[in-house]
Amino acid sequence: PPPPPPPPAPPTPPTPPAPPAHVLADGAQNGPNGAQSGAGDASREVERAAAKKRREYDEVRRAFVKHDVNCTGQLDTDELHAALADMHMNLTRQELAATLRSVDANKNGRLDLEEFARLCEVLKPVVALAADTTAMLSAAPSMEVLGPVSDPQREAAPAALPSVPPAPAAPEAPPSAPSAAAAPEV
Repeated sequence: PPPPPPPPAPPTPPTPPAPPAHVLADGAQNGPNGAQSGAGDASREVERAAAKKRREYDEVRRAFVKHDVNCTGQLDTDELHAALADMHMNLTRQELAATLRSVDANKNGRLDLEEFARLCEVLKPVVALAADTTAMLSAAPSMEVLGPVSDPQREAAPAALPSVPPAPAAPEAPPSAPSAAAAPEV
């Protein structure tokens, strides 16, 4: 006997209709002017923000490792002072001690990486300002201190002015006398 015929192939599911032209492949939609909007933009913004945070944290970690010269995994006062100086934050010993106390969560007198990262986050605007100021100063032409400027004409000017006598005082009119400039009553 001949073999039985193969079972019929399952029906293919219908092809979904093509999305409208304003819907992109990733599900995001174009706005009326063709600019992409919707979930696609938001997710890209989140990805960019996360990547920026990772770069900043990596930068903080590199600074921490660079200044942890005794490889304890913690920055002592001298190491923290050097790290902050690299960030253009030249603190006095008293300011440094106060800063250390304010961010030393476990109160051991040293900063671990997480504590140092929190400190850097707080100092970020100050460090940016210090870096901008340093860049401005280094770009400015160097100026020498010349001392007091002497101007012979200016020094001679007061002596050259003629003496002006004070203006005579105006006589006071008696309070009961009507003024000639007063307007007549209507």
